[in-house]
Formats: sequence, structure tokens, C-alpha cells
Amino acid sequence: MAISIGLKTNTHLLICSETILTSSGIIKIKEDDEYTANISGSLVCITGEQGDSFRTVSLLEQYSKLLSMKYKEKIGPELLARLLSSEIYESLRSRPLEVQGIVGGRSEDNTLKLFGIDKYGAVHEDNFVVTGYGLYFLFGIYDMMYKKDMSEEEALSLIRNCLKTLKERLVLETDKWKLDVIGPEGARSELVDLSK
Repeated sequence: MAISIGLKTNTHLLICSETILTSSGIIKIKEDDEYTANISGSLVCITGEQGDSFRTVSLLEQYSKLLSMKYKEKIGPELLARLLSSEIYESLRSRPLEVQGIVGGRSEDNTLKLFGIDKYGAVHEDNFVVTGYGLYFLFGIYDMMYKKDMSEEEALSLIRNCLKTLKERLVLETDKWKLDVIGPEGARSELVDLSK
């Protein structure tokens, strides 16, 4: 299962995701970011089965457009997390979606929010969220290194340590990870290259 990592500090929100699209152990596309989206200023990262992930991101984009037109307001990360949760939960009885997600962004009161949504639709808000096999290895690093008032450089260092640990512990093909950052200066995306 694809791995993504979300980290929130007082001033920055970072979401890091794999750039290789796999299915049943087969590499389909390298350097793909199809399942990470900036929806209404919030970052959404969906991991899981390829078709379910793509459809879920598309559905969230359409829902957010519809709701923002209907209510004439920007859709925040709380509502996006609840929409994703609801979509996953409602599908459980008919055709379960094989997806997990991380949603983060600025809320109406201008504070950063980070949410994790599991494959059953349960939502939790936290400062550190991991999906996929990363769950088993990364919380110790988080406990050792995390401070709420970390600078962006310290947060990037924590993310790099997490990625290096995953590379040591798991059979991962990817050296490049997509990093999305929301900070005081706005949002940006970049590639993190572990081969250097």
C-alpha cells in the first residue's frame, strides 16, 4: 500500500507522498502525483487502490466545487475530511473503497489542521498522520524529533528521517517523493530526492 506522511507545526503543514504508482507489486507509472490535490486551498492525499483513489480525488474536487458554489464559501479542510470520511463509510456495505487519506489546510480561523482518514472512514485530527505501511515504523521518529514550534527546516529534516527509515525497513523502489507545503508564504510543491 502506498505511503504518505502528514506533519503539522505551528506555522507549516507538510504532506509527503510516493511518486510511483503501483498495483499488486507492479510499477505502473513513475513520478506520478495523480492522487494529491490542492482543493480549495487544502491539500488532499489519497492512497490505496488505483481506481478508487483516482475516483475519490475526482469526487472530492467535484463536491467541493458544488458546495462552494451553493454556499458561496471556501471549503475548509474539516469539511473535506468529513466528505472523504462519509464517502468511504457509505461505500463499506455495497462496494468498499480501498483508500486512506490525509487532508490538511487552513481552517476559517486561520489555524492549520491535519486530518487522517482510515479505510473504514474514521477521521482523526493530529499533528502527525501516516498511511500505509509507514504506520508501523514512523511514530518512534515522530516521538523523538517532533516539537510543535519546529521551523520548516526541522520539519523537513523529520520528514527526511522518516523517508530514510522507510527505505531501510521496506522494499521501496522510489527515491523521489512529492512534498506539498502550506506555510505563511503560501502553498508550494517540490520533489524530495533521497538518492542525493
